[in-house]
Amino acid sequence: MYNDEQKQELILKASFFEKQAQEIEQQLSLINHEIREFHLLKENLSSLNFSKEKEMLASIGKGIFLEAKSLSSKDFFVDVGSNVIVKKTLEETHTLIKAQIEKFEHAQVELLQKLEVYRHLLHELMQEARSIEHDHPHEHTHNANVHKNHQHSHSK
Repeated sequence: MYNDEQKQELILKASFFEKQAQEIEQQLSLINHEIREFHLLKENLSSLNFSKEKEMLASIGKGIFLEAKSLSSKDFFVDVGSNVIVKKTLEETHTLIKAQIEKFEHAQVELLQKLEVYRHLLHELMQEARSIEHDHPHEHTHNANVHKNHQHSHSK
């Protein structure tokens, strides 16, 4: 038999698990975006290597481009962190991009595993809540109405 304190604890746990799952989903969205960006960069580098064109549009940031001429498509200048720019060959640049993709994919797998844990915990709490409702349908209805009224007053 559940008392009001135990029911409140159940609601708090469910709320916490739901919030954690939402945060993980947001992180996954960002990681998926980064993975797509790195794959696009990798494709662009490959096409640049085979291109005979020496003129191109070079991004200078925030959607602004500058017409540029490539003197060499063999050397790239790469920001390796803390605004440190290092000259890299095409092969080194591809290796760096591949490593970044692998790092993000590893983080993606870890986050998907965490998300599955929180979803499983939420499912268990829902089962527990259903068993409470089944055992005490009138109490649950009253508490659900109080919870709805409480949420409604906070949303104004």
